[in-house]
Amino acid sequence: MLHVLAPSLEQCGMHVVVASGDHGNHWHLIGGVTEVPTLHEPCSNPVYQWRYVRDELVRCSAERFVLSSERCAIPDARRGVIRQLRSLRSEADIEIEVVGLVRPQWQWAESYWCQSVASGVELRRFEECEVGWFADRRLDYNELDYNQLFEPWRDNFGKVTVRPLETSQLPQGLLVRFLGLIGIHDERLFRAATRLRVRNPRLGAKDLEIRRLVGVALARHGVDPTRRASLVDRLSFTSVLREDWPFAGWTREQALAFNDLTAESNARFARDYGIDDGGVLFRDELPQDFDRRGRPASWDDLSIVEQRAVRQHVIRELDIDIGTENGRPGGNRVIRPPSGLPIRRKPIRLARWLALDLWNRGKLLVAHAWRQQ
Repeated sequence: MLHVLAPSLEQCGMHVVVASGDHGNHWHLIGGVTEVPTLHEPCSNPVYQWRYVRDELVRCSAERFVLSSERCAIPDARRGVIRQLRSLRSEADIEIEVVGLVRPQWQWAESYWCQSVASGVELRRFEECEVGWFADRRLDYNELDYNQLFEPWRDNFGKVTVRPLETSQLPQGLLVRFLGLIGIHDERLFRAATRLRVRNPRLGAKDLEIRRLVGVALARHGVDPTRRASLVDRLSFTSVLREDWPFAGWTREQALAFNDLTAESNARFARDYGIDDGGVLFRDELPQDFDRRGRPASWDDLSIVEQRAVRQHVIRELDIDIGTENGRPGGNRVIRPPSGLPIRRKPIRLARWLALDLWNRGKLLVAHAWRQQ
């Protein structure tokens, strides 16, 4: 969201690096270091070079700049980013300060699942990914152990400023907190940042479940995760869902169990990074009404009208039907798969197939001629 405040930040002497054609998606901002394409205006095609980011930094006339990307936290990408920034530090004679905001790991895991489902990668329901699965899998990638996540940055750039991201410490929102950490204290800018707090909402429970089912349908036809992400991302169910509710995966008991798994590493992290000498990283306690903050959804939570509208929308956008013969979702019956996907052959009455195909495609004249015969 920093790119929205870029003009105001420029007036404060802070330049926001936007060497990506999609300014709101900083996932690809520094993708060139790991052979993942970035987009840079005025180029219209993907490029695989770090030089666009580097050139923007070198040409920058501001005294300070912000380079923010999710790839800074991904182990494989992080190594490349650090290597390039070290080279840039020597080449352009700049100082690099690392600032990080961390949140309780149970929040991270829940958000990670939602993001993975929304992008068509995760195919399992949340309850199928138990506490131990999240911890074992993500700790292997050094993403839930904040000591291992920040250690390479501290080893290469010295002091690292880290603060916990908790509701009690964010009265004006995340952006205001971050701006304060990087030395920006402008009330007008703070007010603008506060108004942006609702610009990045989580998808509703029904919306997430539908996207998961679409991902399952695509996976059954051999679509790889990268391709699934682009297909699922094009869908929007806002207009076909009459109502939705907030998604929440963990129960209070499960979240507390997750806290226990990371308590030891969090205590060490709090002491080593100067957050709290007593080893307390997160102070906010889980509220007693924690279990009422939301819940998952299933296909059965959708009304008949919503189910029909969702299926028609997915057929129209992707040419696949996520409904089965008994009305349950699952992607077993395909009208016509997306380009490049194999057609699933299975017995089905020709008349029924023709009627459904003609109805979905709106070929009324052809249907009329067929009936005349």
